[in-house]
Amino acid sequence: MAVAFLVPGPRDAPPQGLSAAWPAMRDRQIGTGMWLTTLAGLAFGVLDVLAPLRLNSLGASALVIGATFLAAAALEAALSPLTGRLSDRHGPLTPVRLSLAVAVAVSLLAPLLAPAALLVTVLIVGMPSFGTLYTPAAALLSAGADRLRLNQGLAFGLSNLAWASGQGAGAAGSGVLAQATSDLLPYTLLASACLATLVVLRPRRRAAPP
Repeated sequence: MAVAFLVPGPRDAPPQGLSAAWPAMRDRQIGTGMWLTTLAGLAFGVLDVLAPLRLNSLGASALVIGATFLAAAALEAALSPLTGRLSDRHGPLTPVRLSLAVAVAVSLLAPLLAPAALLVTVLIVGMPSFGTLYTPAAALLSAGADRLRLNQGLAFGLSNLAWASGQGAGAAGSGVLAQATSDLLPYTLLASACLATLVVLRPRRRAAPP
């Protein structure tokens, strides 16, 4: 924080308030970036609540549960630069589609797999599919903000708002639904959201030239 205050601000930057951010949310590029960020937050809200409880019910210790999330985070950190390069070369939606396809499978398998060792393996390999949505989502938000001449700080604030909304709704909603029914319902809803997003973002066929 101390170093951040020492960084010189950009010159001749016109001041922008929150009123400039709300209209930008109607932009398709920014809206897509925000939704992907929300979806990732939603997924981690569900997983952070239900996955440890499921592992515990299968006999996994606290150490194993913590190590599972640590290993998944390490794998996600390793994949993020690769996701960024793929996004730069083939467009931000290419890694998004790959991540969403894996995310659907992970969401449907997580409430069903046993024993604990099998679930641990799937979580380590599969949870990064949600986290790798951040890099292309951030690219979409940044590019959209640049095109609309929106301050990048406001774009980052929209990203944080989207993440917090998804995380909060996913954590609270999944706990309530799982307690009222079973883990299968919130995971199925998460898989449905990922699948619907994948369908909406599917590659469009270009019209044949006359």
